Amino acid sequence: MELAWLHLTPFALTRKEIDAVRALQSTLPFDDFLIKTTQLNDAAAKLFIKAHKATNRNGEAGELLLYLLTEWILGAPQFIAKMTLKTNSQMPVHGADGVHVRYCSETARLFLYWGESKMYGDVSAAITAAATSIAKSLQPEELDHELQLVQRNIDFTGLGSEGKEALLQFPRHRASSD
Repeated sequence: MELAWLHLTPFALTRKEIDAVRALQSTLPFDDFLIKTTQLNDAAAKLFIKAHKATNRNGEAGELLLYLLTEWILGAPQFIAKMTLKTNSQMPVHGADGVHVRYCSETARLFLYWGESKMYGDVSAAITAAATSIAKSLQPEELDHELQLVQRNIDFTGLGSEGKEALLQFPRHRASSD
């Protein structure tokens, strides 16, 4: 779990926030830059703890693991950092536990990944809960909600220019009533 904790900052915070601090690296004395990165890490930890308290569940650890596996194995950067949304009382967050995107330049294809995380003591119960959640998330109204959430909180960081262009050209989801 220590390895996961070391990657908490890019999971919990937007890449824009992280890149803003990263950009200071060459402009600040090392000690000042170290303070900025420590503040960033502290903000991520506080956000993680706040989300845990706000949701009153232990799923954030599973979502962090999902994030790591999706980024490392699939090579798909996180598209939206939902942790900041979970702590906003004005913004109820439902839907996928992770939203990631990958662009394959060889095939000129854009891959969107919606991840589901379930942390249960019983594997069978976890699989059942995940299948139920996935089935619900495939309903048109749920897909609309998820795509609207992504559109409002889009983060292109981590995608190359071809990936950004493919994402911008991605057709908007149309409700089944159209």
